[in-house]
Amino acid sequence: MRPTRRPARPGDRSGSAAGVDTQTSTAAPPLDQASVTGVAPSREKSPAQTASPARPRTAQASSLLSARAAQEYAYVARDVRRIVMVAGGLLIMLLVLWVLLEVLHVITI
Repeated sequence: MRPTRRPARPGDRSGSAAGVDTQTSTAAPPLDQASVTGVAPSREKSPAQTASPARPRTAQASSLLSARAAQEYAYVARDVRRIVMVAGGLLIMLLVLWVLLEVLHVITI
């Protein structure tokens, strides 16, 4: 049979005063880091802990994103080069036509 309410989380104070689930009478007290390792935990954070984000990313997700970004960057760079080439070609063609029509009077209107 399933219990009707969820067991209390360690930080939740909505249960009993001791923080133990009230439905089980044989619950063992939670183990802390000092009792498991025999060393008291330090209150200072190491530089690696302070620099790391709250939710660590997996290497696979990061590498997939960077691969997609690199591929997208290649597409964008190629598109920008093509736009610059077309714009440059159009400007050169307009300049040549202007010289032919206005300066050399090849065709008179």
